[in-house]
Amino acid sequence: MGKDDIFNRRKRAAKIKQERKAAKRAPYETVLVVTEGLKTEPNYLNELVSRYKLSVANIVIDGESDSSPSSILKYAKQQVKKSKAKGFNYDRIYCVFDKDSHTCYEETVIAIRNLPGYYCIKSVPCFEYWLLLHFTYTTASIVKAGKKSPGDKTLQRLKEFLPDYSKGAKNTFSQLEDKLNVGIRNSKKSLEESLKTGCDNPSTNMHELVEFLINIKK
Repeated sequence: MGKDDIFNRRKRAAKIKQERKAAKRAPYETVLVVTEGLKTEPNYLNELVSRYKLSVANIVIDGESDSSPSSILKYAKQQVKKSKAKGFNYDRIYCVFDKDSHTCYEETVIAIRNLPGYYCIKSVPCFEYWLLLHFTYTTASIVKAGKKSPGDKTLQRLKEFLPDYSKGAKNTFSQLEDKLNVGIRNSKKSLEESLKTGCDNPSTNMHELVEFLINIKK
């Protein structure tokens, strides 16, 4: 990571911290979401939080962890511990990551399931599969082809419907908001199919986090 990246990350973290201090906690659940991506997932989720006028004192989206599932869980535990030391407890902690080729994936999923208050949001092969489901329903396995990884292949398919999309893009949530119900329905259907067949490629349960957040005030 270069000096500019480190500076920008620190600057962004300081800005978010200041915004959280200024925000007032609302009378609904407090949530920590630790994501794999530094920009892609946080941008999407922060836009959702803004769109539904959720308090950033209640909903904390944190993309500062390393990308491996085990690192995300470790980081989430650290943030929870820091918060408790200040007299604040999160009601829910979500760990958001892709399966990718992480060797620690399965053990981390099991570890999260055994932790009260922790939830695992996983995408196979990657977050872009969740976005793709807003346009089309597909359960065809997404595998490496030549030099293209499963993630590359998913991105290629997504760009058939969303040509200007790129990782870390902003306004992705607003671009797809009118298709959100389709995405949720297809995501649920895909997950059910994966549980039936025992094959998780492709699948995602991103809809669980999205539905929880958009309904948190109800």
